Amino acid sequence: MNGTLTRITFEHGHGSTWGTQYYIDITQSEISEVRYFSRNERGLELKVENNIPISADRWLQIEKAALNISQSIAPLKKHPIRDALKRMLRSRHKAVDGREYRRLSLTFGDVVYNYLPDRNTVNELEALLKGLQELCEK
Repeated sequence: MNGTLTRITFEHGHGSTWGTQYYIDITQSEISEVRYFSRNERGLELKVENNIPISADRWLQIEKAALNISQSIAPLKKHPIRDALKRMLRSRHKAVDGREYRRLSLTFGDVVYNYLPDRNTVNELEALLKGLQELCEK
């Protein structure tokens, strides 16, 4: 991967299970978009926030965790969805509705690398990204 990491996009959810989805698109200076569920007196509510500034220190922490992932697992090939489906069908666990998923995209300049990391691989990055939610709730 050549160049500087300029964008991170991360998604986590449980298939079609309502209220578990989390999506964030972040650049070096801001959260471009974040979608998450918040619990209130009426139940779960989808929140969408855009253009929320982040500090350089926060970006450096997130960048370090993302680069660690990019060095520990290979990016997906040209057809990430088709490849993921093949992998799921080959596994002893068949794909079912509600299956937990994580998707990660790292952008270096104009080149995007896509990953389907498992929970253990993405733990640190996921915690840092979900920690950004506090900026949105202010």
